[in-house]
Amino acid sequence: MSVFGSYLAAQREKLGLTQRQVASEIGISQPAYQAWETGKASPTVKHLCRLQKTLKVNGDVCLDLMGMDITPVIVERACVECDSVYKGGIYCPKCGKSSGEPVK
Repeated sequence: MSVFGSYLAAQREKLGLTQRQVASEIGISQPAYQAWETGKASPTVKHLCRLQKTLKVNGDVCLDLMGMDITPVIVERACVECDSVYKGGIYCPKCGKSSGEPVK
């Protein structure tokens, strides 16, 4: 069993739910859910969102336990309107335009 699978099983048991109940709530078959707990398969993002609601778990913790890097990538951009360089979103904090191009 994987670390992620063990975590799912522990959370499910803590809530007193069966694999069949969790699978039904998420919209998948019991064997598909069982494959997550045994580490033979991983949920899609859509199912992970449903899973966190059903088992009352943190989505970031699930992604981390699945071995997925959840560190955000911060891109440096240069605004073509006012020539300022900024990091983060697509909107320039100086002029408010969304014309920032990633700096190479």
